[in-house]
Amino acid sequence: MAEYQETLTFKSRSKVEFLSGFEYEENLAFNARSKVDFSIFNLTQWAEENRGRVVTFYACQIVDIKSGMPLYDLRMENFQGRMRRDTPDYISTTIPDVTLFNQVDQAAQNGAYLVIFMAEYVNNEISFQQEIARVNLERPRTDRGGRSQSMTLFGYRTSSESSQVVDLPPPTISRVVNGALQMAFAKPNLFLRAGDTAQVEGFAPFQVETISYTVSVERSIMNISQAVV
Repeated sequence: MAEYQETLTFKSRSKVEFLSGFEYEENLAFNARSKVDFSIFNLTQWAEENRGRVVTFYACQIVDIKSGMPLYDLRMENFQGRMRRDTPDYISTTIPDVTLFNQVDQAAQNGAYLVIFMAEYVNNEISFQQEIARVNLERPRTDRGGRSQSMTLFGYRTSSESSQVVDLPPPTISRVVNGALQMAFAKPNLFLRAGDTAQVEGFAPFQVETISYTVSVERSIMNISQAVV
């Protein structure tokens, strides 16, 4: 599969600018889909057609569980995810500004979601947008460096098992450990879920047992492992 040039920009944007047309619903699942129907949307074809023109924005929001309304937009340095079949999903993100620490901590105690969104811009217009992660926010923690301070937000949520068939490009690394395939990819597929069937070029299709990924301005990586029956 042809790769396309991608610029990662970690910044918060208002609902009007970034989430135009997105409806907040209290019962949104972890893998909720926006108005784009990804079951019929060919991401590979889209990436090829828009090669070199894509800018990816990621945004983090704290959303009140009871009302479903957003409370805070937060600028991220990075985010990570871990998924495993029959285990709650885990998401964490590093926020370089601790100004809202007390407010976010109170929101976590009252009941809030940590939500990560992605939007793809083509020629400075939103081509599609998607909620990619939603977990129940735990109380945040602060991390102090020599000259800087940040806060880490994280949470867990149990999602229903997924059963999509997802196409993946050739891995950068592949190996077999205890009878199970393990693969590393330079670019995470943020729509892949544990339980999905992965179709990887050069390999027989297999069910995914675990997924872990890291996304930041400097680097991104995804590791997956095969479910052994």
